[in-house]
Amino acid sequence: MTLTPRIGSTKDVKLAVRAVLRARIIHLLWGIELLGTRFLLGMSSLAWSVMLLWPATYPLFPTKAQIALGQGRTTYAIMATIMDEWQWAALFGLQGVVALCAVLYNVRTRLVLWVEGILGCVLWTTATISCFGSHFRSWETYNPPAAMAAELMLTLGAWWVLVRYKVESDGH
Repeated sequence: MTLTPRIGSTKDVKLAVRAVLRARIIHLLWGIELLGTRFLLGMSSLAWSVMLLWPATYPLFPTKAQIALGQGRTTYAIMATIMDEWQWAALFGLQGVVALCAVLYNVRTRLVLWVEGILGCVLWTTATISCFGSHFRSWETYNPPAAMAAELMLTLGAWWVLVRYKVESDGH
């Protein structure tokens, strides 16, 4: 004797599961405050700033001579051509401080939120694309640095913060 499911056919179950998952994803993306994401972005920006300013025997970014010879830490070669290491550190530090102050003190002015969103997007996107791009020679041999997975997710988070600010400021 076989028992048939009482909740309906397998197709009905799959449709119900899809509907529940879709509703859950929409809630996660649009219904939850961004405090956790913003806090994580702020802390990560401060961590980048500290790491870039860390006193070391050799700088993290390669020099122009090292870049020309293909030496030094090639991961940061593109970033080094855009700005000096201390400038990146200052901007990441500024973004981190603004993000953390905004979250911790519940500062919700339009200026603070837009500066936090735009600066975060620009920094995380530029740094992440630069690090990924520094390893690119051809599609056949490209092996993206796995250690950049967290930065990729932080970049997506920064973009999501900016998108949410824009949508929420438009009254949607």
